[in-house]
Amino acid sequence: MTLVPFVDIAHWQGNVDFRKMAAQGVKAVLCKVSQGRTPDPKWLTYARDAKAAGLFVGGYMFLDVTSSASPAEQASLFLRQLEAGQPTMLHMYDCEWDGGSSANDAARIAYYEAVMSRVDGALGKTGAIYTIRSFWSGYCANTAAFNDHDLIVAAPLSGMPPAHASGWDAWAAGRGPAAKYYPVGTWSGWSAWQFAVPPGSGPTYGAQSTAIDMDLVKPDVFARWTNQLVQEEDVPLDQTDINKIVAALSPVISSQVTAVLRSPEFKVNFFPQVVTQVAAVEPHLDVLDTSIAAIPTTSVPGGDGGGVTEQQVRDIINATHLTTDEA
Repeated sequence: MTLVPFVDIAHWQGNVDFRKMAAQGVKAVLCKVSQGRTPDPKWLTYARDAKAAGLFVGGYMFLDVTSSASPAEQASLFLRQLEAGQPTMLHMYDCEWDGGSSANDAARIAYYEAVMSRVDGALGKTGAIYTIRSFWSGYCANTAAFNDHDLIVAAPLSGMPPAHASGWDAWAAGRGPAAKYYPVGTWSGWSAWQFAVPPGSGPTYGAQSTAIDMDLVKPDVFARWTNQLVQEEDVPLDQTDINKIVAALSPVISSQVTAVLRSPEFKVNFFPQVVTQVAAVEPHLDVLDTSIAAIPTTSVPGGDGGGVTEQQVRDIINATHLTTDEA
């Protein structure tokens, strides 16, 4: 599994040459959008220029309990600004020390819940959370209230990573987040890792600032954040893949799926990679035959006129997010 390199930035980075950043192998950038009542003055420029350079762009909100802005006001500002920048990647919440708040754990957690529920609800997506282990334990009581959000863990390594971001994963491999930084709360694992903030690194990636935050994200998470499928090399179906097909097919199509899968036309015209695995799929077909109610539709190759169409099978298997090559 090769982790995907990205950076997170705010207006402190100054002017940024995103084409230089992209040329250095960075795939995406998370940009600060707002904090309290204040929009980040660079967000809209960063979002426009980074997208023009071919980078995926996400926006994050620094959650500030000390702000005079209510949770509703902070959420509303973030949503307005985010929409104006037209991001192409999942949003994120920056949860860390916010300047000396006297809020106790319960008050802070309630504040976070109020903001996130508004934003996630409006966007129809559950955002990621960036935080630090010591902060989460010291100021959020290691709450599990946000475990449904992807975790971006802050755990810097010492040293200078390779200049080209394609080498970050190998450079960090085998070390992982150190024990003083991870695990965080009761999250079962991390989705992304802010692994380095080396001094002098900013200009290498087109930033005016002396340093820049470097991150690695798991490829399946990145695919979800950016609404993509991860393209993999020709990997044969395994039992997990087969189970996904069966689970996806079972509730929604008729027993005639077996006719489609077994038909000569299907074998010639549809997903050769699946067809080569048909022997492994066969044991499941009889189960489908007996457990799925027929849905009236047009006839299918090899069917009796009362089954599903080949396109329906195609749509269902596509929905399992398997990486197959269509003939």
